[in-house]
Amino acid sequence: MEALGARLAHKRSKGDVIFLRGDLGCGKTCLARGFVRAMVRDTALQVTSPTYLLVNTYEAVDSVIHHVDLYRLEKVSDVDAMALGLTDAFANGISLVEWPQRLQTQGVPAERLEVSIDYDQETESTTRHVSFHSFGKRWEGFVLD
Repeated sequence: MEALGARLAHKRSKGDVIFLRGDLGCGKTCLARGFVRAMVRDTALQVTSPTYLLVNTYEAVDSVIHHVDLYRLEKVSDVDAMALGLTDAFANGISLVEWPQRLQTQGVPAERLEVSIDYDQETESTTRHVSFHSFGKRWEGFVLD
């Protein structure tokens, strides 16, 4: 998942919003770790789940990365989104959001990429299926390099 995150980081820029969907333990944070390390150009950087902090912020070369984990929240209203700094993060940084289904707000960016990570239900292996769903012109024609 880290290698996929690093590939996903290629050509990202301010205002990019990526929703990470999947069950507990499926690799959302591992994907985010690879993404952040690639963006800050530090393969040893400690990138942990922001489950308890809700948002971890990293300074990249050209922008700020906001790694958000909404797992502990039942729902995130407009007021909650403002308090967490999500409105600003979506507009002025690069945002990786785990558990985005908790967002119950008008502020969900229309322009976003959604990455879904699912376990292979037909085997008991650790095989995962990853799918990408793009929303808006910003992500039109998105292809991993």
